[in-house]
Amino acid sequence: MRAKRRGAVALLCLLAGCSGGSGGGGEPLRSYEDLADEALALADEIKAMDTVPGEDLPVSGKARYEGIMAVTVEDGSRLAGAMEMEVDFGDASDPVSGRVSNIVSSDEERYGGSLALSDSRLDRTADGDVDPTLVADLGGTVTGPDDRTTRVEADIWGSFGGEGASHAGGFVGGRACTAGDCQGLDGAFILEPPGGTGPDTGTGGTGAAVGGSVCNGDCGGDFGSAQGVDPDDI
Repeated sequence: MRAKRRGAVALLCLLAGCSGGSGGGGEPLRSYEDLADEALALADEIKAMDTVPGEDLPVSGKARYEGIMAVTVEDGSRLAGAMEMEVDFGDASDPVSGRVSNIVSSDEERYGGSLALSDSRLDRTADGDVDPTLVADLGGTVTGPDDRTTRVEADIWGSFGGEGASHAGGFVGGRACTAGDCQGLDGAFILEPPGGTGPDTGTGGTGAAVGGSVCNGDCGGDFGSAQGVDPDDI
């Protein structure tokens, strides 16, 4: 749990030191500062939420989430990106899909391409506070300044919080390789449902069917504390 706290606090700390920036044309590109503002708002939103233990996760339906992932690289680089995730709470063999895109450094250097989630699983025996209920691979190739390509090989792990597993958060660890030079990376992610609504699990609201019952805001431990996310720590 201590390691998880360091990871989530690192997300906020690396974002808190951001400088201003601007977006691009077409589909608006988001600046590092914009991503930082969203991460801080999400952190404040989840800090009082309950963690949903694995046994109480929804047993059917799909849920979409969006938010921010941020990492620090061994060489000191700090990057953030927009993260999208979809979870199939049924019997899918690979229940989690999604990507991280709009990747930008704290110096506002942009990276083309995206990273994809794959080879995932939901652990319904985990408590979600210490042991993660969500595990997946994260990988792909992105193109940075001067057309340098970087291959990312990483894992994510985390848990769900709120009524009906309305939010998700966790950590990322792995490596980034550029021209044969591989460096470690670690960080965290915070996600909410699009528009701030609950998962679409067929119940018609955020009180999703979880473990055969309705989770009315009493689904386990303190989700915000488990993720170690507290804006007051910045």
